Amino acid sequence: MNPPVGATFYPFYSTGTIAGHCYWRLGGDHIPGTTNDFGGNSAAEFGPLLSLAYPASNGQPTFRFNDFRNVISSNPCPA
Repeated sequence: MNPPVGATFYPFYSTGTIAGHCYWRLGGDHIPGTTNDFGGNSAAEFGPLLSLAYPASNGQPTFRFNDFRNVISSNPCPA
């Protein structure tokens, strides 16, 4: 579930500009000067759960879903 059930805080990232320079920020589109809020909610911003393989004692991998992943096509805030 995204955000996790019972989460009282969930970070949102955004980009904005100050004096013509792009900055990464912690916070959504409510910050003045926001240029990208990555969808405006956690499901859009963080994407689906990612299956990760971990080694197990039997020599076979065990799969866990404990990270979200959203691959973006380019850097939204280049230098």
